[in-house]
Amino acid sequence: MSNSQPHVYRFVQPEHWSCCLLDGFEHTAGDNALTQISAVGQRARRVSTLGPVGRVAAGRNGVVLWRIDVADTEPLAGRFDDDGRQTRTLALAGMLTESPRWVLERRALWAFRAHPAELGRFDRHTFEADFFVGPHTLAQYVDPGADAATFVARDIATDGHGGVWLLARTASRHDWLVHVDCEGRPRQRLRVPCEAGAIAQIGAIQRAQTLVLLDQEGISLWLMDLASGKLLREVRLDEVVGGWEARRLSTDGANAIAVGGVPIEHPLASWSMLVFDGTGALRAGPLDRLFDAAGSPAPRPADLAVQGDTVWFAMADGLWRLDSSPACEVPATVSHLLSPALHSPIIGTDRGWLRADLFVDLPLGATIVADYVSTSDDLLAAEMVTLAADTSQTDQRRAREIWDRLAASASDPVVIENKADASTPVSVPLSRSSDSWLWLRLSVTTPPGAPRPRIVELRVLYPDRGLDQYLPRMFRSADPVGGDFLRRLVGVLGATTNSLDDRIASIGSHVDPASAPDDWLDALGSWLDLPWDSALPVERRRALLRSAGPLLAQRGTRAGMLLLLGCVLGEDATVELRDVTVEHPLVALGSRDSPGPRFPLLLTGASPRIAVLGGASRLNGTALACSPNDADPLRCIRPTLSIVLDAPKTVRASTEPVLPALLAQYVPAGLCVRIRWKPARVPALMPPDGDGMVLDAEGPGVLDDDCVIGRTVIVGTLPGKLGRDGLTVGFRIQ
Repeated sequence: MSNSQPHVYRFVQPEHWSCCLLDGFEHTAGDNALTQISAVGQRARRVSTLGPVGRVAAGRNGVVLWRIDVADTEPLAGRFDDDGRQTRTLALAGMLTESPRWVLERRALWAFRAHPAELGRFDRHTFEADFFVGPHTLAQYVDPGADAATFVARDIATDGHGGVWLLARTASRHDWLVHVDCEGRPRQRLRVPCEAGAIAQIGAIQRAQTLVLLDQEGISLWLMDLASGKLLREVRLDEVVGGWEARRLSTDGANAIAVGGVPIEHPLASWSMLVFDGTGALRAGPLDRLFDAAGSPAPRPADLAVQGDTVWFAMADGLWRLDSSPACEVPATVSHLLSPALHSPIIGTDRGWLRADLFVDLPLGATIVADYVSTSDDLLAAEMVTLAADTSQTDQRRAREIWDRLAASASDPVVIENKADASTPVSVPLSRSSDSWLWLRLSVTTPPGAPRPRIVELRVLYPDRGLDQYLPRMFRSADPVGGDFLRRLVGVLGATTNSLDDRIASIGSHVDPASAPDDWLDALGSWLDLPWDSALPVERRRALLRSAGPLLAQRGTRAGMLLLLGCVLGEDATVELRDVTVEHPLVALGSRDSPGPRFPLLLTGASPRIAVLGGASRLNGTALACSPNDADPLRCIRPTLSIVLDAPKTVRASTEPVLPALLAQYVPAGLCVRIRWKPARVPALMPPDGDGMVLDAEGPGVLDDDCVIGRTVIVGTLPGKLGRDGLTVGFRIQ
């Protein structure tokens, strides 16, 4: 067995997760981890009693708008702001009262009129019209020779950037998709592919990169890629619920599709709803007891709007809401992940699989079941790879079919029940398989009300280089799939103790200043005997560690002091060192026979406490030091190092309290250190390329460490002059 480290498949970036078949997981914005999608509730609850409600729209920022169709008067608009607070109702008029759908964007509300086709954009706060896109503009963009009177609008959907996609039908019975941007300009047109048939409603998912098309019969959902204009897949609704017809489609522009409908043969029967994810996989449904109407046909919403895990219903008795809160009777959430085909080539004695390491935030009560299937048949593996790449089917269906084809080789499941966090991996042994191809499946179940699990990273290690390689050969079985209890036991021990290996392998990173944990820095500083204070900011302590070698080698020198201050203060500070007894050597004052000194020079003298000859002195009471050994002019001077610092105020605030003690650990014993901080720099009043003059007199001053009171500044690259006759030519005041 080779002693080299095992290889590893790593899944950590969105591009990596996209290679997997996902069912019930999503990527959240700004996060590389996979997050479980919350389950949909079973019972809706009423949140507003004003009705009947005829239209509802939900925005990505949490805002909800709905239209209240009041009898014998103008309709009213209700609104929930992004903080969930309901605001006062406003009267509606014109297009907003008759539009078959509202599309709510961050700053605007879109509506349309079916015939003649017309689009309108309105302020979402005041409902005042921003602009309209008329039938002539739309018709001429699709077909320059088309008659605007025969151009019919069918539906609209968000484009993800403040504009909309319009579904329209021409006089020739062809369906077109027209992209209108946030300023009302037609930008793109796509003809609906013929295989989709006649389309009645549209929606948008995957950040509006994919359109959802509901056919006129209410039987099929089509997912259409906007980049290529081609259909991705068909979702047959009658395969989900036999004899069922969709009546209303709603999407959230991201990863949620909601469809409401009724049985075809019994149109007066109960209304129900299906919820799909962004791939077309069924998340929930049919939900036919949403409105607590047991014993009678369920009330039928006039409209619905989905946003994430929340669905809003426009009902005759008000506005209703279905979400993932306990009040809506949410069931347990179950999600699945199937890895792509993983290959462990057989090279010499290297073969098989070692373990899978899962970095996951798993809340209390949630469980993960891990199992795998494998094969050494390259032809069968190629078929599974082709099946996984078939985008005409949902991830859910492809994963199920792959598993069913390989179910004979399925391993015993490993259940993870304890609460876990992503800082420590959870290991799953894979050593029972010696096949060259493997598919790993994770099934995550979360109880109602628990936080959503997050899978941060997945690693699959191969080949099988576990602890059993250190066993004597007589204890190793040639058949890893057989009843080799000892091998399996050692595999479990290796999987459960791999964190120890990781900790040992990470020791080097703990002593590296760039990667050491923050709580290790003080220990490293004390080990190296560096000038140190734990009150310094983390970045400054790391800088000291990075320069540990030169600091220790130059301890007590001028170069070492400059390096130390540079590490402590940072690059934005300037340092001036003044050592008068070193920079200015002693000189004689001169006499008749010798020249005088050169300036500047150091003038020294005795301490005032030493007795000197004067008018009242007695020679027999004062002893003059005439011994050559005592003729040292520096004997009464204490060596002093003067440091002048200029640093930003924030750096000074964090460094000034600890700097004296820090320098005392570094300078030679007996050396006096005096520190002076320059006042904070006055900000430049004139841009570098300016040529005028600025008069600036600060107003009432407030005393502070860096305060300047009564300042008047005149600056400029070509300053003018204030003379007896006033300002010179070219003088400007800004």
